[in-house]
Amino acid sequence: MNNLLGPFSWSTLPVFFHSGNSSGIWNQEALSEIGRYSMVTFEKAHANKNRKGRQEHILPGECARVKKAATNSSTVAMYYLNSVFDWPFYELHDLMLENPKWRLKDVDGKDITITGKPDGAWCFNLSIPELREYWILDCLQAVADGCDGCYIDRSNNMTQVSVQSMSKEDSIRFELAHMETLSELNRRLADIGSFAISNNQGIPAEGTVMMMFEDFAASEHCIRSLQLAAGRNLGVQAHAGDIVDDGTNATENGCGH
Repeated sequence: MNNLLGPFSWSTLPVFFHSGNSSGIWNQEALSEIGRYSMVTFEKAHANKNRKGRQEHILPGECARVKKAATNSSTVAMYYLNSVFDWPFYELHDLMLENPKWRLKDVDGKDITITGKPDGAWCFNLSIPELREYWILDCLQAVADGCDGCYIDRSNNMTQVSVQSMSKEDSIRFELAHMETLSELNRRLADIGSFAISNNQGIPAEGTVMMMFEDFAASEHCIRSLQLAAGRNLGVQAHAGDIVDDGTNATENGCGH
């Protein structure tokens, strides 16, 4: 990971920045603060309330602004992309509108949505080769347009999908295609000297070099998970979570994804 994020020292651990400003793009005061960090990852809702275009056109510009403001001239800025949920503020959503067969279906053949509403955000059926290629290209284009890599959300957490009834056959097909897609993205990013951050806390896709633990806390479980990741030579972005106020140092989701 040293080649990707610059020099590393146990005496001064790197501190990363993971957030998003839903009210609009970062102002100069915010950029001055954010630019102090060695790595910045965006969240999906960045600039959501005053959106001027889709995230494919907003986030690469924000990556470039962060890197320009960096005080150490080596800040890494990461694009946000979800590997399961079809957020409607991405251009990928237009393709999902045009191609209903690209959406995951339940056992009754109905679209699976995050909100449960017919017009809600759907879920990518990455077993369809055309959709898989468009999804991978979305990340690669963001890198070409100014970001250093991609933060891939929902890399291994299917909770909100699996609670809705998919057929066993479709579920197996989806799981395999999902991991194959992540592995292919890792390979293609490596070919251009880039990388993805996976929020995967389970079995990493082939070629995974860095992951995020969401809702990290100083609990035995989280620390052990961090040690296991380090033992596999994986870089980790430990994202501080919402601490449960009971003195246990636990978080709501126990290291999240």
